[in-house]
Amino acid sequence: MHETDYGKPCLNTERRGGSERRTHSFITLVYALHGRRSLGRRDSDQAKLFFDRYEAKFLFVSLSILGLCSIDALFTLALIDIGIAREANPVMLWLMEEGTHLFWTGKLVLTMLALLVLLALKNYHFMRRIRVSHMLYGTLIMYAVLIKYELWLFSLI
Repeated sequence: MHETDYGKPCLNTERRGGSERRTHSFITLVYALHGRRSLGRRDSDQAKLFFDRYEAKFLFVSLSILGLCSIDALFTLALIDIGIAREANPVMLWLMEEGTHLFWTGKLVLTMLALLVLLALKNYHFMRRIRVSHMLYGTLIMYAVLIKYELWLFSLI
């Protein structure tokens, strides 16, 4: 509280500058690897966080998704070689036709890029309804169901 020119206390004066101090840069991304804060300081910051230190559960979920993605690629190639399955994704089919190394690389790179986007946006809501962090869990569950289905296809042999 400070006084105005008239000697009366002024309670509603905004003393902060107009520029936003909390900007994001490359240093913000680097700090995310070693940062101390996993949540914002204010309630209004919770929904606006991009890069900060992520909880261990997100590392576990992301690595699990990458592991299941690798298993899915292996099972897909084996099932196609046996003649039981075919690749339904046209992009992955094109990569497979170019070579199995390109298929593996493309599948893992696309999955990693999607995971990076989902992790960066984990505090946001997709279409104002679904929390993006829940989409990570959904992806993990869908991959687990897909692997179970592929194991069932192997049991038909």
